[in-house]
Amino acid sequence: VNIEPNTTLVRTSFANNISTYVATYTEEGYYIYTITATDQSGNTGTYVSESFTIDKTPPITTGNVNTSIWHTSDVPVNLDAYDPISGNVASGIKNTYYIIYQDEVPQQIQALSLGLPIINYEDDDNWIEYWSVDRAGNEEQHRLIKGIKLDKTMPYISLELEPLLQEYPNNEPLPVVMEVYDPIVDGAAIEIVDGGGTTQCVAGVIVQRGRGRQKNLQLLERLPIREFDGRAG
Repeated sequence: VNIEPNTTLVRTSFANNISTYVATYTEEGYYIYTITATDQSGNTGTYVSESFTIDKTPPITTGNVNTSIWHTSDVPVNLDAYDPISGNVASGIKNTYYIIYQDEVPQQIQALSLGLPIINYEDDDNWIEYWSVDRAGNEEQHRLIKGIKLDKTMPYISLELEPLLQEYPNNEPLPVVMEVYDPIVDGAAIEIVDGGGTTQCVAGVIVQRGRGRQKNLQLLERLPIREFDGRAG
């Protein structure tokens, strides 16, 4: 028995005048093999089998999302996968999968073929894990993007006079207490501006999620308030 292209050929059994052989191919590539059998009388039969491909190389997936900024609307994450050519062959991408983490808790595995991953959970450290599998069954090492920041919630501000008196002297600063609340962003800042948009002062910086308080904010007159997240905007 001969086989082309040449490789290791081992007879594994012989029964009822039927021999069983195993041919082993280890290198990546595309194969069409031909088996030729010759009996003791010199009679030869040639059989052509179907082709097959050996692909041992996993695909490569890249994720694209900006982690350096605060996003103020739902964040799509672009995932691009390709199957490298090795041995002049590539079986092709079967599918790409991803897992979105909320508060470091993994959600369900999703297939990219069913839709683009969307980050819609407001947090300063969203994660996405992703990987691809090719048609040969090779699965790439999982990749992870951290630090995706999303804040869709406006901050809240209130001003109160403290102490609260029935009347205050004319032409003297008013004692004001400012309270700021932002449920998402650490380090939100509040600007107090005049009607023309000129900043009079910046006060009240939240150092952790929750309420921040600024006392003894002296105002000479009523001024409009512009509130914004110091990071998310």
